[in-house]
Amino acid sequence: MNNRRFRVWKSVVLCGSLFLLLEISQRVIQGSGVTYPSETGNNTSACSAVGTPSYCNEAFPGFSTKSTNTGAQTVVVDPPPKHVSNVSLHNWMYSGWTGKMICEYQPWFDNVSPFNGHVDVGYNENASATVAGQDAAMIRAGCDINLIDWYGANESSQNFNLTTSNLISTDLNGRTNFPLKFGVLEDGGSFKSICPTNGGGVDQTTCIENALIADMDYIDLHYAGTGAYWLDGGNPVVGFFISESGWTNPSPNWTTIWNNVKAHTNTYAKPFKFIFEFGSFSHPQSDGEYGWPQPPAWSSTQQFWWGANNSATPTYLQTLYNAGKANPTKLTVGVMYKGFDDNNASWGGNRVIAEQCGQVLSMTANEVTYNGDFGSSNQIPYMQVATWNDYEEGTEVETGVDNCYTVSASLSGNTLNWALHASNSYAATSTIHGFTIYYENPNDSTQTLNVAKSGISATATSQDLSTIVPTGTWNIYLEMVGKPLIMNRMSGVVKYTH
Repeated sequence: MNNRRFRVWKSVVLCGSLFLLLEISQRVIQGSGVTYPSETGNNTSACSAVGTPSYCNEAFPGFSTKSTNTGAQTVVVDPPPKHVSNVSLHNWMYSGWTGKMICEYQPWFDNVSPFNGHVDVGYNENASATVAGQDAAMIRAGCDINLIDWYGANESSQNFNLTTSNLISTDLNGRTNFPLKFGVLEDGGSFKSICPTNGGGVDQTTCIENALIADMDYIDLHYAGTGAYWLDGGNPVVGFFISESGWTNPSPNWTTIWNNVKAHTNTYAKPFKFIFEFGSFSHPQSDGEYGWPQPPAWSSTQQFWWGANNSATPTYLQTLYNAGKANPTKLTVGVMYKGFDDNNASWGGNRVIAEQCGQVLSMTANEVTYNGDFGSSNQIPYMQVATWNDYEEGTEVETGVDNCYTVSASLSGNTLNWALHASNSYAATSTIHGFTIYYENPNDSTQTLNVAKSGISATATSQDLSTIVPTGTWNIYLEMVGKPLIMNRMSGVVKYTH
């Protein structure tokens, strides 16, 4: 070999080595800051221990369904928080979706007995650190709008909820570029005590109208003009969660109420858009309608009625989307949910939608396109997750959704093999986003995990390690990465020398 050829060959070797070193260092950089404890511990805004997250006063132990619901598919309806996928919620939607994801939020959880009349979940939502942590978790999850179940500004008994709502407004308006908007879903409970549901012969029409107008004025003054408030086409959006049939003796004149409230908000600098719970899109004061879970009374068969054409329940979701398509000038707000179980609520009626190991979350998201109602050529503008944190009705997704899988890994030569293990017959790979392989220095006390390969197909069951792990002796871990909101799972350690 002459000197010139030797120099060329040496350069090639050095360049190849450099590229290999760069590739390995890039993998190390990619994994920096990720440790085994952080990747297997609680990464949600829910409470797994005192001080985890920092604002938590105790661990949330999980809630189960009614003990007499023999044959319940979902026994633990609100699981203790685990490590949850941070794949964006938008990934549940059809390809090319351009809409916004709404996450519906309950503002009333306390941590001091009697817990504000609600269950204790370990945190106090009247603390700025708590709402900041929840907002940050929503952003990580891919929520675009925090829609607060709002109890108005008229009743002193609802001051706790109002304080939480105002803290959220302050937090979200303090974030650069407003990555998460917030909106108001006015609850009928905001004026039930001042305008009794049983009128006792006194017409409550004027009372309800005045209460709603006062609340609209509060929203206009305190929220609607801020940068973080939810606008559609430049107009603030306000939703209503009000059962008009709940007021009787005599029944109020709701047409008069809504006409006058709408006329009042039309005088604002930015008139409001009103959205109501889905009925038929025939509400004359409505600018749109939103879907909501329709839970059946418990039975071993009805627990699987989740609201679609391919289930036994009345076809609520398809009726919603068909009506939305037929009313293109109005906003259609779709709905997705993991399930329902109100047995932990003081008002519970044993209404249950089994989660089916995360499949209901997947199926409700996919229902938008079931009959060709919406898709890339006819976009649905909004999708709502119902709910972010309603623990009492078993719809919360804050703690994550269990897809009933664990994962194990083993080594054969240089090949890492793995298998899924289902704890329930409803476990489905449609809830898995993919797999990630990590390598860890067994002598590193920080347990830093370096990414060997991510984005591995959800259908894969093996991977050659020799091309993705540098020379040395390593601890190898395989992570099952869930679809949005699904809990991740980590395998046990596998020793590998390369």
